[in-house]
Amino acid sequence: MIQSIFKRIISFFLENIHNESYQQLRFREGVCILAHENMKETRLDKYLSNISLDSWVYLGRDYQKLMAWEKRLNYIPRIATGQRLNNTAWSLRKPYVQWVDEMGKPYGRRLDWWTSMVGDKNTLSSPLFLYLCYIYLVVELFEERAVGNVLVIGECWSFLRTLRKILHTGGHRVNVVPGCSHIALFEYLKLPVWFVGAWLRFVKEVLEYQKAARITKKEIPFTEKIPGTKPVALIHTCVDENCFGKNGQFHDRYFPGLAQWLREQDYDVVLLPFLYQIKRSVTEAYRWFRLSGQRFLLPEDHVAIKDYFHCVITIMREIFIPRRSVRFHGWDVASLIFPLRWEQARNRANARFLSYIPMLRHLAEKGWNLSLFVDKFENMPKEKPQLLALENYFPGATSIGYQHASLPPFMLKYTSTRREFSEGLFPDIVVSNGPWFKERLEADGVPIECLRVGPSLRYSYLFSEKKSPRSSADQSHRKTEDATILIVLTLDLNTALELLSVVFNGLANYPVKILIKPHPMSDRKQILQLLGHETIPSNMEWIDGVMKDWLRRVDCVVASGSASIMEAAAYGVPTVVVGRECGLDMNPLGWWENTYPEFKPIFSPEGLRKAVDRICQMAPEEMEKRTQEIRHELLKCYSRVNNETMNSFLP
Repeated sequence: MIQSIFKRIISFFLENIHNESYQQLRFREGVCILAHENMKETRLDKYLSNISLDSWVYLGRDYQKLMAWEKRLNYIPRIATGQRLNNTAWSLRKPYVQWVDEMGKPYGRRLDWWTSMVGDKNTLSSPLFLYLCYIYLVVELFEERAVGNVLVIGECWSFLRTLRKILHTGGHRVNVVPGCSHIALFEYLKLPVWFVGAWLRFVKEVLEYQKAARITKKEIPFTEKIPGTKPVALIHTCVDENCFGKNGQFHDRYFPGLAQWLREQDYDVVLLPFLYQIKRSVTEAYRWFRLSGQRFLLPEDHVAIKDYFHCVITIMREIFIPRRSVRFHGWDVASLIFPLRWEQARNRANARFLSYIPMLRHLAEKGWNLSLFVDKFENMPKEKPQLLALENYFPGATSIGYQHASLPPFMLKYTSTRREFSEGLFPDIVVSNGPWFKERLEADGVPIECLRVGPSLRYSYLFSEKKSPRSSADQSHRKTEDATILIVLTLDLNTALELLSVVFNGLANYPVKILIKPHPMSDRKQILQLLGHETIPSNMEWIDGVMKDWLRRVDCVVASGSASIMEAAAYGVPTVVVGRECGLDMNPLGWWENTYPEFKPIFSPEGLRKAVDRICQMAPEEMEKRTQEIRHELLKCYSRVNNETMNSFLP
């Protein structure tokens, strides 16, 4: 494989030299000029000085880069991609899922496929679907003759190379700005360097976790009980800093109340935690687990260092997946896959989850009576190893996946085919958040016989509370400046930057009170610095706290790529969805765009201002009727927490 990468690097380098040798040709209308987002400004300016450009377009995920390029090319119109990308993603959604299914057929139930980025279909971690949408978008622009000479700026050379090949094959004229060869060379040389660095960090992490388990087990007199005659329910849950409560109380973010309910059903409940973005050290976290009143299963108590070798080898084998040539829509897209192979082969996080296989084998040898295994259902690599291990070591156990989150249309990890589900690694039962989610999962490939309607553990308050409507008398004397707008930011930095940029440009000095709620793990100062602001506008303020507490006090919620927007609409609060120019829209309300036009994303500050104006100026009776209609529709997505829905977690 190392030999292969150097051959590819040399061929790319020579190819670019050849390309740059004919770039002084006289351009005619309809030429596509490709440039890398990291190109030196002087080199690009020199190249563009003798060229007449009609427009330019940025095709990448870095909003800071888009802002920088807008300053550099402010004399040339930019093609806005937001709405076009949204439409393209809708059209390619099903073909992409079918294409991945075809690629996965030769691999059957092999873990190196199911834990790979290609097989995962996670559009948050893999740019493959996004790049294919970008390519389709550009090809469509040229075939419609909607552009003249256009500069296309991409974020990586593998994408630009694939786009050039496809446009050239389609009979379109393409040129590359001189200097891309050096960037291409660097991009491919860094792949093996990052590969080695990732696995060195993995060794460090394994030693850190092993040390934490050993120290805390020695410090605290603790003897793990082998479960007796009661059936064991093992709950695999994600643990962040907010889960560590006072006096050893564990606050499960994803399965609140489930452990206690299963104990009442006469199960011996054990929690299998995996740590995510905690502020304390691993040793402190493990010490807390051992002192807690609840039973926690720490993997390192059952996994030896030698067990990790097989885990690492399994992930490293993904450098060869997929092996065969790759074509999508008749296009050769092997260049897009190439860097993904290296990235998935250094995914050390997945190697940690593979260690659950020797852990479950060890538990079986110790005589555990494991009857029920509950995990989140996100159809991600972190769920697959334990499913395979359960089949091998606990064939009588029932695996349950709980769909706990919203299902944005372009979050393709939730989408599969019937063949994948019948032949791949999936839980025995998928418990949905409510009736509508069950229908959606069935439409996206989960067999009906595997689906159950379960409780909305995280959103039960939606049924017990609703926003109190203001009376007509109050509203008649109410002015626009009395309104309160809540802006909800996600943890993803680029999404947060893009949303705040639209908010600052559209609502600064607007006569409303604006509350900005960042993600608890976000850095407010960093966000402002990257936007070039020292402070937020005078009509805005930062807030913290629980989402449901703020929904009672606001008149509108504005968000981008956040499940909170669906939560707000179901609560009875008017919403505005802001779309993205630098990526796919993860809009959970996208399924209802045709029914409720206000759920369609807006992409500009002007659009945001108009949407807020419409909400603030709407008559109170009309507003109440509209919000309650939407609330009634969206509450069909969720289920109440009662014995009937909780029984869905039983075998």
